[in-house]
Amino acid sequence: MQQNVMSLWKSDQSRPHQVYTVSLTTSNRKTPEITRIRRADDGRACVRGARNVTLRAKEIHAMTQVRSPRDQQGGTTSLPDDLPADVRFRPALLEEEHAIVAVRRASGWTADTVGQQFRAMVEGRREIWIAECDGYLVGTLTIEWAAEDRHLADGTDIAHISNLVVHPYYRHRGIARGLLTSAERTARTRSFRAMTIGVDEGNIYAREIYERRGYRWIKDLFAPWGRIHILGRHIGTVGLRS
Repeated sequence: MQQNVMSLWKSDQSRPHQVYTVSLTTSNRKTPEITRIRRADDGRACVRGARNVTLRAKEIHAMTQVRSPRDQQGGTTSLPDDLPADVRFRPALLEEEHAIVAVRRASGWTADTVGQQFRAMVEGRREIWIAECDGYLVGTLTIEWAAEDRHLADGTDIAHISNLVVHPYYRHRGIARGLLTSAERTARTRSFRAMTIGVDEGNIYAREIYERRGYRWIKDLFAPWGRIHILGRHIGTVGLRS
C-alpha cells in the first residue's frame, strides 16, 4: 500500500482556480482510495464539492495507466489524435500565474521564475501557453521571441521553447505534443522560420519526443544542474542559419 499526494488546480464558476490537495492510498485495487481532500489555500478539509474532486482524482489515476501510442510521423504539425476530447490549448491569462506555479510544483520543478515569465509576457518578449483539460490547467510552456544567445532566439527568425511542463497525472496523453504544435503554429504566424528547445541530458524520453518531431541537436549548454542539449527544427521555408 502506498500513499501519493497530488494537487489539482480546478477552475470553475463557483470557485475560480481552487486548488485541492488529494491524498491517494493505492494498493492492488483498480482505483485508489481517497483518504483526504483538503483545500490547498488554507488546509481545511474539503466537504462541499468533495464528491466531484474524488471522482476526478480516480479518473486522473486511471489516465496515468494508459500510455499513448508513439508518434511515428516525425515532424508533424497537426495536433495528436490521442488527446482527451476536452483538452484545449490557449495563451495564458495574467490571473493564471498561480495556476502555472501549482502545475510546476506538482511536476517537481521550481516556480521561482514564473513571475519573471509573466512580466516578459506583458512586455511582449515572451508568450505563455497552457493546456486545459476539463477545467484543470494541466500543462504549460513559454515561447521566447528573443534571447541573449541568438542561437536560441534572435527576435526575427528563430524562437525558443522553454518551461514545458505537464502535470504528472496527465502525462503520456499527447498534451506535450499539443503544446509544442501550438507553439510552432504561433511562431509561424509571426513569420518565425525555426524553433529551438532545450532538454536536460538525462531526459531521454523528452528528447525522443522532440526528435520524432524533427528537432535535431545544435549545441550543448551548461547549467548549474548539468548539461543541456539544444535542439532545433525548421518550421518555415527557411531554417536555422549557420
